[in-house]
Amino acid sequence: MKYIIPMGCQQRQLASLLMTRIEKSIVIDPHPGLIVCSHTYREPFPSFSSIDFLITCVMDLLLEYAYPRLGKDSYAKFIIIVSMKVSDKDDIGFSLGSAIVLTLEDGSLIPKGNVYSSIQSLVLSHADKYENFRVTAVTLKIFIEGKV
Repeated sequence: MKYIIPMGCQQRQLASLLMTRIEKSIVIDPHPGLIVCSHTYREPFPSFSSIDFLITCVMDLLLEYAYPRLGKDSYAKFIIIVSMKVSDKDDIGFSLGSAIVLTLEDGSLIPKGNVYSSIQSLVLSHADKYENFRVTAVTLKIFIEGKV
C-alpha cells in the first residue's frame, strides 16, 4: 500500500502556525549515534488534541535534523517525547511509545508517508487520555547506527 504525505492548504497553514508557535528549537549530539532535537512552544501552549499540529512538529524535526544525517548504510529509529503542563508550575515529559523506524536494516529509507502514518497512529493512541493537557515541547531522540 502506498502512502502520501498530504500537503494541501490545511498542511501549509499548520506549517505556518508551527513556525509562529515555536519559542526555540535545539539540537544536541551527546555522542555519535544519538541526536536529540526539540521544539519548545510559546504560550498559549497547543493542546494534545491538536493532533495535526503535533504530527507536523515531529515531521519538521525529522526533516530538519534526522534525514540530512542519514548515510547510505545507516539504520535509524526515533522516539517521541512530549512535555506537558500538569500544573501552573510543573511540566512532565513522557515517551509516546516504542521507537519508530526511519530506515530498514540495509539502510534504505522507509517512505516518509509510512513514517507519517506511524507518528499519526502513536499520537492518536494517546489523544483521549491527554486531550485536555497543554504541550510545552516535543523532543525526538534519534538513534543512528552505521555511517552517518
